[in-house]
Amino acid sequence: MAVRIGLGSDLHRLKPGDGIRLGGLDIPCSLSCIAVSDGDVLLHALIDAWLGALGLGDIGDHFPESSVVPGTDSRFFLEKILTLSSREKARIVNIDCIIELERPKLGEWKKKIGANLADLLELAPAKINVKAKTAEGMGQVGNGLVIIARTVLLVEVDA
Repeated sequence: MAVRIGLGSDLHRLKPGDGIRLGGLDIPCSLSCIAVSDGDVLLHALIDAWLGALGLGDIGDHFPESSVVPGTDSRFFLEKILTLSSREKARIVNIDCIIELERPKLGEWKKKIGANLADLLELAPAKINVKAKTAEGMGQVGNGLVIIARTVLLVEVDA
């Protein structure tokens, strides 16, 4: 058994809107992500971390922007990558995520996002940790211009 680590990161610019999607959940707020897909930075970061752990490139290698239908649900990308990676015989040990966003505050959403990720990945909720950070008014995150997600995951792969 081999152990591998994957790191994923994604960011999108924000605009006035009617909500953002994080980890497959719709979060009502006065913002939306500027993106070709649904702009789910957390699923995008998770996909990149999963692909990185398996040495399979990144999300753009598998879904070039020119091939993405506007508004595509990022759960579609996740399902495709999980199917692709199933032949690698890899199991997720745990996932740790950070979402950087000034507003809305995500305190009440962290457990719900983690539970939804657990459902999507068919994992025990205890294997997923979701953290939310603000930038305390500093930089692009602090000024409400962008949302960033970073994900690290540990996987076991049959050698």
